Amino acid sequence: MVITKLIITDFGKFHGKEIELGNGFTVIYGDNEAGKTTIRDFIVAMIYGIDRMRGIASRTDEYTVRQPFHNRGFSGSMEFTIDGLPYVLERNFSKNEKATRLYRRDSGREIPLDKEHSLVGTLIQMEKKPYLNTRCIGQEGAGYPKELASYLNHYLVNMAATKSADVDCTKTLAYLTREKKRMSTKEIDEELE
Repeated sequence: MVITKLIITDFGKFHGKEIELGNGFTVIYGDNEAGKTTIRDFIVAMIYGIDRMRGIASRTDEYTVRQPFHNRGFSGSMEFTIDGLPYVLERNFSKNEKATRLYRRDSGREIPLDKEHSLVGTLIQMEKKPYLNTRCIGQEGAGYPKELASYLNHYLVNMAATKSADVDCTKTLAYLTREKKRMSTKEIDEELE
């Protein structure tokens, strides 16, 4: 996915903000409190959606933190290409008016989403957590080279073996090895008795 334009209609501190992105690697920089993290969160919310939690958790969830400072709306759009094909994604994040529309920019043809309010399964296959840890690393997520290399290694092994980043092959293999030893010892002890 190559993001070419962000139109932040109402999201966090931004209202009516358009950002054109160039080709290649993009670094967003600026002074403290300039809105760098808000822009990053907008991109993530556009791709994966944003949900309001319930109860006490709703006081500090992503939805509440990124609600616009004024009460005009909570929406935006993003233009991007995948394999050279141009797309537009429009979202209304408001809990009572939640809507997502994905269409081809060149033909206007609307594309139905496989998962409600998420591009996963329709145009992308990567779930949110691995995306945040590998392709959209925030200031708080940038680790030391050894830690990042270890994480990426585990991620690649998990994806290759299980097609999911949520299954940890290393932990699963260790568990199965322990169980095998436990069962083997039990059977031998029974035979000796």
